[in-house]
Order: sequence, then structure tokens, then C-alpha cells
Amino acid sequence: MKAIFHKVALKPGKPLYFGTLGNTLVFGLPGNPVSGMVGFELFVRPALRKLLGRAEPLTSPTIKAKSGSDFSHKSDRPTYYPVKLNLTTDGWEAHPVAWKGSGDLRSICASDGFAVFPAGEVRYPVGDLMDVLLPELDHWS
Repeated sequence: MKAIFHKVALKPGKPLYFGTLGNTLVFGLPGNPVSGMVGFELFVRPALRKLLGRAEPLTSPTIKAKSGSDFSHKSDRPTYYPVKLNLTTDGWEAHPVAWKGSGDLRSICASDGFAVFPAGEVRYPVGDLMDVLLPELDHWS
């Protein structure tokens, strides 16, 4: 087996493995549910879509949403933070859910997507726009 990479600068999902065994792609996803879901959406789903002959979009869609509450986050890595979305007359509004880390299955059950926060300290006052990754839940459409 040939390792392409192991560990990514990502939260959650750091211990992610990708390699090849001959012509076979090999992914090792983290065991925690939030990490596994984020790793799948960012790495495995695009590979599967490409193998299926689909060119666009290779990744799950990202939308712009307004922060529904004052929110700040600090991390040394880019972070995919679970959020609940509401559609308002002004567009999408994102509300971060209570999240206790990568093993918190309840948080992703209560969320619709993941706010994409860059590494460092970020602040989103009410109304500021943020990127939100929408997991592709309708399987292979």
C-alpha cells in the first residue's frame, strides 16, 4: 500500500488516511462520528463522484448564510462547526448548535450543515455572512 497522506489540518477529522493499493483508493476515516462525516464529505464523496464519471460539483455544495447569533470560535485548524439553518425572507440564517467535539453525534443530528471557519480566531456578529457546507443527503443525485 502506498500512503498519499495521513493526518490533515482540519477540525474535526485530523487522523484521516488516504492511499492506494494498486489501482484501488484506500481511505481511513476517523472513528468519531462528526470527524467521519466531515472526512467523508470533503474527501471520499468527491472521489466517488469522480469514479462515477461526474465532473461537477465534485464536493458538497456550500452556501452563504447570515449568522443568527453572535458567535466566536478559536482553533489552530480550519473547523467545520455544526449549524442549524433557517430560511428567512432575507435568505439563509445559521445558528451554531451546542457541540462537544468530534464524538458528539447529537450535534450532527441537530444540524443541517457545517459552518466553515478558517484557522485562528473568528467572530461572527449577528448578520455577518459565513460559508456553510451542506452534506449531500440525497445520496448520488
